[in-house]
Amino acid sequence: MQHNSNTTEPDVTVAIPAYNEEHDIGRILKQFSRSAYPNVVEILVADGGSTDQTREIVNELGRDDERIRLIDNPGKIQSAGLNEIIKIAKGELLLRADAHSLYAEDYIEASVAAIKKSGALNAGGAQRFVARTPFQTGIALAVRTFLGSGGASYRDPDFTGYADTVYIGCYRTDALRTLGGFSTTNGPNEDAEMNLRLSKMQTDAIFISSDIQTWYFPRGSWTSLFKQYFHYGRGRKLTQLKHPDSNPIRSRIPFYTISFMLLWLIVDFTFFGGKAFSGIALIIAILIPPLLALNETFRSRSVFQREIWKGAEGDEPGLFLRFILTTICLYTMPVAHFTGYLYQSVKYLVTRKTEF
Repeated sequence: MQHNSNTTEPDVTVAIPAYNEEHDIGRILKQFSRSAYPNVVEILVADGGSTDQTREIVNELGRDDERIRLIDNPGKIQSAGLNEIIKIAKGELLLRADAHSLYAEDYIEASVAAIKKSGALNAGGAQRFVARTPFQTGIALAVRTFLGSGGASYRDPDFTGYADTVYIGCYRTDALRTLGGFSTTNGPNEDAEMNLRLSKMQTDAIFISSDIQTWYFPRGSWTSLFKQYFHYGRGRKLTQLKHPDSNPIRSRIPFYTISFMLLWLIVDFTFFGGKAFSGIALIIAILIPPLLALNETFRSRSVFQREIWKGAEGDEPGLFLRFILTTICLYTMPVAHFTGYLYQSVKYLVTRKTEF
């Protein structure tokens, strides 16, 4: 396949860490291969040892487009795979792609335009959540609330401006190399940790553009959601240990809030016989998730089909099920995050090590 280059636009390497992504990898590779952006010089998939057909699909598509290449990721995790790509990337820009996402047709063009116009070291769009299953619907609605998003700018699809982090993103490759690549000890928080380091290299290093559109499919079960947010909590604690002066406060709110509530309850019932109103505060805290879920379920009902549901028509969950699942997710996210943060805090106190 022949591709025309344009000397006025920067070369782009598309970087995709993958593991067992046979259901989505072909769709993503075909889309980036067909991109109208003239200077996509390579599309690299760093595979962490897939046991399904992921590797075969990548190799097959690579026979039709020589830019598509499979490389091994012996480190297994996403950050290690990205580092393998950074080592060999030819592009001036490295555009990170996630196999669990959908991308607008002009995703590359919008990303390049944003990083050029802003002068940032990393530019990306908001993380828009969509769903194919009922449980994914609960997550997608939960993150539209303040409790689910923490007020993060990269969760606001209408936000344009500089921020502390961004969903996936388009990076200046030389900046990534200067910093030695992504941390392999921060679990799923490697992107936020990288953006903190980029922000120390340059003021206004991270830019979010509402013109960059991508949609993310969240976890499909309660167990996988709990594990994800548990590791988010661990990763946030590790990032705080590495960057104690610049870690955003929202990353610590679940831990501080739940810790304060537990301490209040213990002190109240130990020394005041429950007269310090901790019980009332607990009831209010327990009521917040269902109230937020109820509000978001009804608030989003007019846009649900258009903005959230990507499953088969007629299979979407009804309002009551959406409310129940959103409530479950709003309880799960902060508790799992708190548990992971607490686990890593105790581990650090015992071992004095920040390694995962």
